[in-house]
Amino acid sequence: MKENARNREALEYYYGSGFNRSYQSVASRFEVTERTVARWGIAFDWQQRVIDRDNKIADKVENKIDNKIATFKAKQLKIIDKLIVKFGEDGISAADVPDYEKLVKLSLLLRGEATDITQMPPVNIILKRPEK
Repeated sequence: MKENARNREALEYYYGSGFNRSYQSVASRFEVTERTVARWGIAFDWQQRVIDRDNKIADKVENKIDNKIATFKAKQLKIIDKLIVKFGEDGISAADVPDYEKLVKLSLLLRGEATDITQMPPVNIILKRPEK
């Protein structure tokens, strides 16, 4: 069976129905039997095409969100970096140290770096000789 314009239109209707999609609703809309729609679905791999399309859209949404987050972080880092430079130019008094430390930690955090040192407690390992 070769896919034609009506089959593609039926697929678009099916896909566009979202969570309410069913072969029965496509059959009613296109005035064919549900069995005919099921044959179209199998012949033209509707289930996989729906999954592929959903994944493609999800990837596009994810990329847009990633770009917005990256742009936001870049703007914040630019501001923070300017403030850190200003601290360096003006000199840091003892009273400024907590604010300076917060800026540096925030800068590291936005860059995905560690902001605190964590140390594991020492582990005592007792080695036994293999028995002979």
